[in-house]
Amino acid sequence: MKDTIRTQALLYFRNLKKAMGLYLYNLAMALLKLIVSVGALFSPKLKKGKVGRKGIFEKIAKDKQKIGNRKVVWLHCASLGEYEQGKPLAEAFLKKYPNFCLIISFFSPSGYELRKQNPLTPYVYYLPLDSQKNAQKWVATFQPTIVFFVRYEFWYHYLKVLKDQKTPTCFISSVIPERYFLFHPFFSFLKEAVKEAIFFTQDPSSALRLKEQGIRNSNFTGDTRVDRVQQTASSCKHFPKIAEFIGKERAFVFGSVWKDDINLIAPTLEKMDLNGVKLMIAPHEITQTQIAHIQKMLPYSTCLYSEYDAAMKDKKVLIIDCIGILAQVYQYANWAFVGGGLHNALHNILEPAAFGIPIIFGAHKKLYRKYPESHQLQEVGGAFSADTASSLYTQLQPLFTDEHVYKSAQEKVRYYMQEQAGGTDKVMSYLRSHLDI
Repeated sequence: MKDTIRTQALLYFRNLKKAMGLYLYNLAMALLKLIVSVGALFSPKLKKGKVGRKGIFEKIAKDKQKIGNRKVVWLHCASLGEYEQGKPLAEAFLKKYPNFCLIISFFSPSGYELRKQNPLTPYVYYLPLDSQKNAQKWVATFQPTIVFFVRYEFWYHYLKVLKDQKTPTCFISSVIPERYFLFHPFFSFLKEAVKEAIFFTQDPSSALRLKEQGIRNSNFTGDTRVDRVQQTASSCKHFPKIAEFIGKERAFVFGSVWKDDINLIAPTLEKMDLNGVKLMIAPHEITQTQIAHIQKMLPYSTCLYSEYDAAMKDKKVLIIDCIGILAQVYQYANWAFVGGGLHNALHNILEPAAFGIPIIFGAHKKLYRKYPESHQLQEVGGAFSADTASSLYTQLQPLFTDEHVYKSAQEKVRYYMQEQAGGTDKVMSYLRSHLDI
């Protein structure tokens, strides 16, 4: 009798936590809608998102008429970085199933605005904010045959509608750290919504954690970004200005660096022998303030890429003051420092890794949970991190002065990239063998 009462009590409190969690989630979505509406008055980015979502259901209804009876594959990405992870899979899927129509949705303006003109599909949208009504209308309009969410876009109402309709739903390049929010009792409603989903994880431990939580369809396939950056590396365009600037010297590229990164880098470089080494710096935000800070902190002659001409080739520093070319600029690098690590907002370290060069970045105590590739590359000996100028100097000096250390790091980066490659093919192989699409 006592056992029965205890069991019923546990079940009651479990259901209570689940109901409270869902209530708080819906409240958070209502607050998000309010924040976007009010914030749009002050933030150009939020305004783009609000304007872009206006009249979205009328737009998709018209587009669905153009799509007709073709089967639909839906790819959802939070922003630009997630899109770059999803793009190789979208390309492979359309190659295998050319009769499908691809639709792409974004949550953030930084993804949508840069990829709305898309070579893969004309059907690119902002995802309406998560609510039961929006999710039902979206799914009812497109009736997708299969859905891909990149990494961890856990929008409950969309997932619940897809689950109820038994639509195959996949998460690709997912990273699930220990003590993940999805496994908390208050989020049991969300865990239940993804219980039948298929997870393709970026690392083996993520797949194991999901299986331990009862999500059986969890598979380690690697990071699809590796396929993407290798595609980019193999088809790089030539930049005559950069080639002329470097000449016969070696190059150290600093990619997407923040102000704090520059503050870390500057005193380190002053202690190093940079004879025969050119520096190229791409700020995270290309503003006059950021450029002025770089010029103030570095005691070298600088020039801007946008203003470069042959008379500037003897300058020491080239500031890359344009967007969209950084991933290809790494082809000229012998070493790369990747920014954002000090803020736990690390830029893509796989872009320089695709060229087989040693990588350095700022250290943050939670970096490895969010960016497992940073930990994995350090473990094999191809990447290095630092949070002080002295530790950065300690990491860099051997890479500059000891040829054996440098070549060993190169080999380890190349080995890691070879081992991680093929994630897209693994996902496609699973889909072919397990799903009838």
